[in-house]
Amino acid sequence: MYFNNKMGEKMLENIEKFAKELDELGVPDISLGALQLWVHSRQIPDAHDHFNRNWVNATAYCITKDGMARISRGFLHLEEIESWGKASEKLYHTMSGCVSLPCIEQDLSVEMTMTSTGRLNVKIEFRAEKQEHYFEYDIDQSYLPNMFNGCKKVLDRFPI
Repeated sequence: MYFNNKMGEKMLENIEKFAKELDELGVPDISLGALQLWVHSRQIPDAHDHFNRNWVNATAYCITKDGMARISRGFLHLEEIESWGKASEKLYHTMSGCVSLPCIEQDLSVEMTMTSTGRLNVKIEFRAEKQEHYFEYDIDQSYLPNMFNGCKKVLDRFPI
């Protein structure tokens, strides 16, 4: 693919912008290989009903050798984080099956499938700002405890 100077300059600007933001975000709350999630705050902190009270503002990045995608807004619900964490812990202990994070807002979708060799196949879709990005990679199942423990820590900070 041919890139002219203007395209190259714009790509470099974007990379520098994302690198700066990643530094500012610090250590992610939930990490699964190339997928990194930070949970910042409740989206509607004064809401009294269970459903609205449990939306959180979050930032998600997926960075692989093939590309990068980012979402930052109120796209996650705490019940989604809770069920994803519990199902991932079960997946880790049984070493078989499939777990997904289908967000109600549909900006982010994660599917994890345990292979017969103990590897985890991860498929991620970002759908935000009229763009779609798809990532797929394999990681060792040893990544799961950090991931589901991260979900638990988020729920400790933001109880349902």
